[in-house]
Order: sequence, then structure tokens, then C-alpha cells
Amino acid sequence: MNTRKFTLILLSVLCITTTLVAQTYNGNSYRKPVAPTRNIILMMPDGTSIGVVSAARWYQIYNGSGGEILAIDPYFCGTVKTFSSNAPIGDSAPTTSAYMTGMPQQTGNVCIYPPADPENDLVEVDPAMAYQPLATILEANRIEKGRSTGLVVTVEFPHATPADCAAHHYSRRNYSAIGSQMAYQNLDVMFGGGVSLVTDDMREHFSNREIAYYANDIESFR
Repeated sequence: MNTRKFTLILLSVLCITTTLVAQTYNGNSYRKPVAPTRNIILMMPDGTSIGVVSAARWYQIYNGSGGEILAIDPYFCGTVKTFSSNAPIGDSAPTTSAYMTGMPQQTGNVCIYPPADPENDLVEVDPAMAYQPLATILEANRIEKGRSTGLVVTVEFPHATPADCAAHHYSRRNYSAIGSQMAYQNLDVMFGGGVSLVTDDMREHFSNREIAYYANDIESFR
């Protein structure tokens, strides 16, 4: 065995040994067993940057309306750096699309592969894939895992942020196309505004699928 091969084999053994040792302490696993995750609730305060959270915290302190703890703090578990595929600043549509699909997109895009912009692209973009729909994590959980899925929003249901979870279009402003896609996603629950955007076709679909539909009916909602 020559020196080079011996060195490579020795390094491999060291790496494997280090990996095994790193999982234990005095022969016992230092990690507690993690129970399987049954439910995932993703709360997304749209348009809320670190600066907004900091401003709210200092406003509360200076005005004596509470200490340093905000109502959002118990649920605040992480941040994500977002940007458009071809610009450092992104609106709700491409940024939430990036959350849902893992691919940065252009302004106004709702979960589609962005067209190439060679002079400005900040990530690698394949021109051949332009405008193709990209599966979202909500769709993957419903289709691949068979899990119940839903959306609860404080805006019209086809607004950019909820649309990014369950629709695909190059323009966030096309509520007609986006709304129909979301209706036909057959989500287990959908709370939001936009009664005027629900078409007769959507209502017929709900009826055929025996999906309960409530509009401007707070008593039935309760």
C-alpha cells in the first residue's frame, strides 16, 4: 500500500469515527428523541422585516405600553433572507413564492419558474424552464403525503401571499385565474376575504364536491 492510499484510507476512518463519536457522550446519546411532527402551522406576517419588529418593540418600551416582549415573540422562530431572482428587493409575490418553492422569482410572479434576465439575475436561471409552474410545499404535503392543508388569511383569498401557496401565474394581479386555481385545489379549509371574487363556477364546484361555503354569514361560521 503506497503512502497516498494509506493517507486517504486513514482520513476516511477518522471521519467515520469522528461522526460516530460526535453523536454520543460517555457512550450515551446526547440527543433527545424527537417525536414525529403531526401538524405544521406557518405564520407569515407579510411585509414585516426585522426593522418593523424592532420599531414596534421600541415603540412599546418608550410609550410604556409593555416591556420588551411583543405578542409575536412566542411564535417568532426564524427569519429568511428574500430577494427577487433579478433584483435585491422583492414584493410579496416572488418572496413568498421563494418560501414555497425554494426558487427566487421576478416581481409579480406566483410560483412559476422566472424568465431569464442575464444582465440582472442574482441566481442561476435556466431559460428553457421559463414560466413553468413550480410545486409548493402545501401542494407537496397534500399530494405526496396525503395531509390536510389549508390557508387562513386577512386579505382577499387570491392575494399574492396566499396565492403563492396554492396557485401559479406570471402576474399576481390576475385574480380571476389565480382564484379559480385556488378553488380547484380543494383545500380542507380556506378562511379569507374576497366574496365578490367567488364565481358561479366556483360555487358549483363547491356544491359538486360537497364543500361547505359560507359568505357574509358569521353565525354559520361559528
